Amino acid sequence: MGNITLDVPGLEYAIRRRLETEAEFFAAAPSNLEAVQKLTTLLTFVSTLPFPVVLWEVQNICYGPLIRTMDEVREQAQTENGAAKNLFDALALLRENLRINGQ
Repeated sequence: MGNITLDVPGLEYAIRRRLETEAEFFAAAPSNLEAVQKLTTLLTFVSTLPFPVVLWEVQNICYGPLIRTMDEVREQAQTENGAAKNLFDALALLRENLRINGQ
């Protein structure tokens, strides 16, 4: 049985481009829970790969919309257990997966 050689640069590029596309979808609608969860799921998958994926552009795309939306829903999330809390928690998990510091 032969060894399988991965095209790591090609795979990294394809995965990074997909993440950037999903980041753009998120940035266009940062309060869309489904978009937040989809990007978080992809980032969780990427963290399991046997090679690093450059997240710099994804972080840049997401930073402003992520922080703004967290600020907008923070107070409401602290006073209720409904949709605002679910969104805030999902955004916090996304921020963690993106390795973006914040409150």
